[in-house]
Amino acid sequence: VHKRFVDGSFQAIYSTRRCVEASRKAVMMSTDATYKVNFHGFPVLTLAMVDYHNHTFPIALAICGNEKIDDYRELFLSTDVGAAKMGLPSHSPSFIMADGAPAITRAAGQVFPAAGRAMCWYHMKKNVETFMRGLKMEERDENIIMRDLSYVQLATSQKAFFEMFRLFAAQHEPRHPELLKYIRESWVQNPPYNTWWEGFAPRLPSTNNGLESMNNQLKIKTLREKLPLGTFLTLVQSKVVPAYSEVLNYASGSGDRQFEDIDDLGASKSLFVSAAKWAENEAMRMVELPQGTYVFVRSRGAAPSYLSLENVHKFLGTLYGSFEHPNFVSIAAMLSKIYMVTIPHGETDTDIEDVDGSPTVAFNDGHMGPFGFQQGGSDLMSPLRAMSTNFIDIPPDDFSITKVDVT
Repeated sequence: VHKRFVDGSFQAIYSTRRCVEASRKAVMMSTDATYKVNFHGFPVLTLAMVDYHNHTFPIALAICGNEKIDDYRELFLSTDVGAAKMGLPSHSPSFIMADGAPAITRAAGQVFPAAGRAMCWYHMKKNVETFMRGLKMEERDENIIMRDLSYVQLATSQKAFFEMFRLFAAQHEPRHPELLKYIRESWVQNPPYNTWWEGFAPRLPSTNNGLESMNNQLKIKTLREKLPLGTFLTLVQSKVVPAYSEVLNYASGSGDRQFEDIDDLGASKSLFVSAAKWAENEAMRMVELPQGTYVFVRSRGAAPSYLSLENVHKFLGTLYGSFEHPNFVSIAAMLSKIYMVTIPHGETDTDIEDVDGSPTVAFNDGHMGPFGFQQGGSDLMSPLRAMSTNFIDIPPDDFSITKVDVT
């Protein structure tokens, strides 16, 4: 679809018409590099689009002379180059998800200046874990740090993120000053690498793991051998990129998954029935706001009385970052005991059952154990999660409660 050879640097980028056309609706694009797939050691860069159901769809593959700004820039430009040839409009995603590679950040800023640069939470964690190993910290301390850092990651707004980190630092800095200095300078006060909190890209994945899995599949296709360049390019053109396209071929029915836009998410009838049965015996507080109905439910470890109106206010203030908890233990305890489900006004049981406008959960851990969705080896919130997404849908900070009901 696109190639460039300048001053010893080169980029050869492969895609298909179907992939280019699909890229026009990408809200989040992710990118990553992989090595050891060709004899010459040239890096292979992959560009993918990610949907609201954590599905990753590779749409372009580049073999480059390096892994520098120019290489990522040409990769990002390639889908618009292909689109122009097809008479399609240019397109910019709202978010670029990747690890902390500076070349990706610079290239994304040049090609997609309006896109948010989302930092992969998984890579952030791995960097912190590596730093802790260098400090030779006790394993128990490492586990506590990572557990509490996972609570910070659950922030739904930038204000809440900074407030949660402030309490996190107050909790751990006395014992681990060098570690907290590293986290603060590298991952909190260092934009754009401080965008690993959940609410930065609502409803979208907070890691790049889906694309990394795809890169592993590429290595499987090459039998983990370093192929001669000609052989590798033949494989890319005959099997790898056509497979990208076939996954997007919904009309043929051959695709095992489908790109889901924000309005496509929902629950199957069987999962909705499971959720309804669970809700029959579960204490919950329903709060009516102008924006919709907000349902607050408790975790297994919290008593029904914990769902007081006062705690509901504190919980919402925690989401905004406007409620000042006395310490980190307090904020972690609240996030472990209350969950919020939102139901937009105007939705009926039939709408929900038919997967139209399904309820949404304020937090969906997906890859974060400490929030409490998974306890004692079972999925406590599975019925609600089954009919939910990870959309962080909270009322405005100046919300006014119009009705309260406890069931």
